[in-house]
Amino acid sequence: MSKVFIHIVCWNNADTIEEVLKSLTALEGFKLFDNLMVSLLDNCSTDGTREIIQKSDYSSLQVELLSQNIGFAAGVNRGVRKFLDLGFDFFLTLNPDAKLAPSALAEMIRGIMLNPNFGFATPKMLLDNGERKADSKELIDSAGIVMTPFLRHFDRGQYQVDNGQYNEPAVVFGGTGACLLIKRECVLDLICDNLKFENDKLKVYPQLSDDDCRAQLFDEAFFAYREDAELAWRANLFGWQTIYLPKAVVYHKRRVTPEKRASLDPFINKLGVKNRFLLQLNLFYLSTSLSANIFGLFLRNMIVFLALFFKEQTSLPALYEVTLLLRRALERRAYYWRRKKRNASELSKWFSFKDYVEKLVAK
Repeated sequence: MSKVFIHIVCWNNADTIEEVLKSLTALEGFKLFDNLMVSLLDNCSTDGTREIIQKSDYSSLQVELLSQNIGFAAGVNRGVRKFLDLGFDFFLTLNPDAKLAPSALAEMIRGIMLNPNFGFATPKMLLDNGERKADSKELIDSAGIVMTPFLRHFDRGQYQVDNGQYNEPAVVFGGTGACLLIKRECVLDLICDNLKFENDKLKVYPQLSDDDCRAQLFDEAFFAYREDAELAWRANLFGWQTIYLPKAVVYHKRRVTPEKRASLDPFINKLGVKNRFLLQLNLFYLSTSLSANIFGLFLRNMIVFLALFFKEQTSLPALYEVTLLLRRALERRAYYWRRKKRNASELSKWFSFKDYVEKLVAK
């Protein structure tokens, strides 16, 4: 019987966390403290989240209350360390605003076991924001992550009415960190420990100094946002695949999307800019795709630079932070290259301009 370790990183989620925890008690084929462990980490919430997860109903769960915000990536990595130490088979990173349907976890386990190259399973995520069409059909939140030749990643099918267009399992570029199941062998293969310049991240995030209790699965220099795309890209380079499983259904109350950028906290926008460039420094090679060289590395980056100087000056510090993290990123880049099982050019299908245009036309 497969044993699953679920890890939830909270930050001001008082309005959703209790509902999510209740959904985990109804998972088909899984029983808490038998073949299921749930761990919660709170990143210094101030909205009552801590009080909720300390209630007697959840006191038997593994709960950590941090005195400072260490970010989503490092928060997940604390859970990864526990997962490895306890010897579980699968690690599920779950957002505190993502509810699993009763059969979702069992469907993901079944799907990921179909092929030894499947390292990740990602579910069909439906929006749980009260947004439905007149015919009461659901809106899709994510059917897996896709990359574009502009070196941007998006959630496949987001905001489309669910008319069954994503009802077939498919290998996708990656899965959103809001709900992502990872096989133990894949976790072990993708961890990046003991790199020489790892502590350069402290120049930007000094609160990450105590890293002995974390296993470096997600890149902690990302702090939050785009870290799932970095992991997916790295996994592809290392030979792992992500399987999208439409029978595994998750309901997600998404708070941050690209179209809300103008109203977002400047700190979040700065993270988005910094992490765009870190993603490229870590993983983009000129041999990956001609389209991505033209439209992503040159055109889109130029647009981002112009926007920073003439429209969104609050994100300009992101460029300075990238310089502080440059040596670290280049070391990771060299490490990935040594470890790769696929040539960068073998990933070109994920960055195809032709496919991108065809998808736009299809919409």
